[in-house]
Amino acid sequence: MIYASYLIAAAAVVQSSMAATLNTMTYATSSGGTLSTTLDVDQFFFDDSNTGTKWWTRVYNRASLTGATLEPGPVLKFRRGDTVTVTVNNNLGPETQTSNTLNSYHYMNKTNLHTHGLHVSAESPQDNVLMTISPGGNFTYEYDIPDDHAGGTFWYHSHHHGSTATQVGGGLIGAIIVEDEVGEVPNAIYSLPELVLLMSHTPVGDLMTKYTSTTGDDLFDNSDNIYSNGDEFMLVNGQYQPTGTVDQGKWTRLRTIYSGLEDALELQMTTNTAGCEWFLLAKDGIYVEAAPRAFGDTVYLSPGNRADLVMRCSSSGSVVLGTTSTDNGQISQTNIVTLTVAASSDTADEDLPQFTPYRPDYLADLYTTTQATTSFNLQFARATGGCAVNNQAWDGSTSLGSIATGSIQEWTV
Repeated sequence: MIYASYLIAAAAVVQSSMAATLNTMTYATSSGGTLSTTLDVDQFFFDDSNTGTKWWTRVYNRASLTGATLEPGPVLKFRRGDTVTVTVNNNLGPETQTSNTLNSYHYMNKTNLHTHGLHVSAESPQDNVLMTISPGGNFTYEYDIPDDHAGGTFWYHSHHHGSTATQVGGGLIGAIIVEDEVGEVPNAIYSLPELVLLMSHTPVGDLMTKYTSTTGDDLFDNSDNIYSNGDEFMLVNGQYQPTGTVDQGKWTRLRTIYSGLEDALELQMTTNTAGCEWFLLAKDGIYVEAAPRAFGDTVYLSPGNRADLVMRCSSSGSVVLGTTSTDNGQISQTNIVTLTVAASSDTADEDLPQFTPYRPDYLADLYTTTQATTSFNLQFARATGGCAVNNQAWDGSTSLGSIATGSIQEWTV
């Protein structure tokens, strides 16, 4: 088992009861050292006959959505040293609530953007999660990707304090890939075909009740919504139980990303008729050492976690990825995505070579360091209206202290 530390009207559409072909999503890829794209935040009516759920939610780039696919934003793919520009246009309607209690659900139509896992500045115009893009407003983020940034799988999502749960759970998410550089990983790894699997837990019942019971959100309170309080399901690339394809005997890289709010996901091969095997390449955008690594049959993902896997199947057939967990606080859905293994008479790929990954300074191994360290204790506990760190609830501005750039910290959590 792998353990990772860690977090306007639209026409109604109906999806066929047949399994959907896995959505490979739209890509925004850098060219000549720059990437520029736009995220339009809009309302969207999700109508899926397979789940029996109809509800108004918030999405990126609604104009590109078809059918019952709650497609995430474009996959942002770039290299270290690139400049990435993302303009967020908030096309949501005006706020209808007046309450703005800091540590409560509020201001459902205000948003912003967080690049989860990237090693970039937390100050504007980069990854400042404390800023607000109000309805009708916009902001252009410009990220300077460091020249030594490690390749890996990351993701982005809205992160406005007070509306994060409803917006992320409702679909304001997207994948990020920082490409490896030639020579830093074996060519057999560098050239692998890959699938991005952005798995999102969608707890519609909780979104409509638990998270918005005090907000007066006119979107989630809309009479067009049809759901039950217990409605929840997993989507992959915005689809319910889609089917993708991999080739027999060939390695495929699976970039799995788990977008969840509270519950963990124990991802397994719940059905395997094609003799599939998988190994771990990376966790949370960081190559393991040495990679690839054997790990058993379960990938444990908490909300926000990523796991890069390599899979090879010895015969035609199919493999179903899902979870059989019945534990409280765990997702339970035996079929999340099905991968059909296309028969091939080609010679099967050889075993992948193990390698020692590239490590920039910010990922240096400090287990055996002899340099001076500074100790810092963090204690998390529940508090009125939410949680507290070192007995201090978040008040919107006060920090617990400061850290000198380049210093080595030893934290007890």
